[in-house]
Amino acid sequence: MRNFGLSHYSSGMRSLLPTAMVRIFPRVTCSPAASKRLAETISNAAPVVALSLIIVWSYAAYVFSLSGTIMTSRPLQASLYLIFYHPIFIMFVWSYYKAVSTDPGSSSESTSSIHTNPTAITGSHPSTDHNSEALQPLTIGSTSADSSHLPDTALLYPDPPLSASTFNLLYSTYGPLLNDGMDMEGVIGRPQRVMVKRNGELRFCQKCQAYKLDRAHHCGTCKKCILKMDHHCPWYICLSIECLCWFSLKSRLTGFPLPSLRADPPPPRINNCVGHHNQKAFYLFIVYGSIYCVFVAVTVVPPLLEVINVPMGVLQLDFNWAFLVMISGMFGLFLVPFTIFHTRQLLSNRTTIETYERAHYRMSERPRSAGPDNGVTTSKHLNVWDLGTKRNFMEVMGPEPKLWFIPINNSEGDGLTFPLNAYAYDVLDDEEDEERQMVVNIRAEDSGDDSDD
Repeated sequence: MRNFGLSHYSSGMRSLLPTAMVRIFPRVTCSPAASKRLAETISNAAPVVALSLIIVWSYAAYVFSLSGTIMTSRPLQASLYLIFYHPIFIMFVWSYYKAVSTDPGSSSESTSSIHTNPTAITGSHPSTDHNSEALQPLTIGSTSADSSHLPDTALLYPDPPLSASTFNLLYSTYGPLLNDGMDMEGVIGRPQRVMVKRNGELRFCQKCQAYKLDRAHHCGTCKKCILKMDHHCPWYICLSIECLCWFSLKSRLTGFPLPSLRADPPPPRINNCVGHHNQKAFYLFIVYGSIYCVFVAVTVVPPLLEVINVPMGVLQLDFNWAFLVMISGMFGLFLVPFTIFHTRQLLSNRTTIETYERAHYRMSERPRSAGPDNGVTTSKHLNVWDLGTKRNFMEVMGPEPKLWFIPINNSEGDGLTFPLNAYAYDVLDDEEDEERQMVVNIRAEDSGDDSDD
């Protein structure tokens, strides 16, 4: 996903900051790679630092300037303002912190992705069962120690070579699943995936050198495949404490020898992605942000108008009030529609990428030598993940209603596999049956031709 505007700003800053850092901190020793990463950290932090300063300023202006002034003449009104303001502010900041500090999850970092756990389906229908109760998932395939449930084309998609230690670990787990002569490489890492490329092959990330899980996409900024990636948000930043400690301790200003420190600072997590593990926190952040902006604007406008309507009142006006209305109104005009959009996405169990990207689905892997009629369902409107409004909501917000609006990560699932709705399963299964029958007919015709010869 492109970050319009920020990329041009960041590229210029990255070229200037290393030189500036040397001048400001002449006694700090950094390698070129460390200087570059530090420059990227500072340049990418600019939007978030600005947003954080606005939040701090809005709190001071509202609590001390506005409420403090009203308290002298109308203490009850000021008290009510503060009573309602602080819970909204706390939830807003808490959600923002959780969204920033929570790793969205990466398929390349998930060791649990090496399994043969199949995708599940539920009996909900996307068009007729949006308000149905939560349904029990039905498992496709068998999980017994029998290799018959493995895809026929498993050996056609060898994963990248494994190290000896990883191979031995996997063999001890999946050894009973192997037939004589079956390659271990074709068995591991085989959760049944329905998202494929246009030609029916599994999606493979060339940068991570790994197969992509369903709903996972590679983020060029984070440099990894994000589980259930929604979008990359440049307004997030999580500067690792280790990175900050490295920079301060590495400086000779401390005067202490630090031989155990690494030569370069650890790469900080900056410009966080919205993915499986922090989608709930992100959604609550924009919800509470919208409420915060609307509340501030609505409560500041009346006393602001009272002061302006008084003769020569403009001369006595605290311009913090005017800026509060302007800033809250500007952010509110952006956040409210953004919240409505993501609410619709959440209730339909669809990410931003899935909304604008034409996806390709298939029930089983496709050989590389397949022809053009490969049984792949291509659609921008078929939502295979739609489980009904209530179930979709619980997928992100969690099963416990008391925790729905608290930014605690209790989303359902692990982000590696996702349940399918029954309608989508039937559509994909019918496509698979038709293709399977076509292959049988072609083989029968070929065998008939051979017998005639």
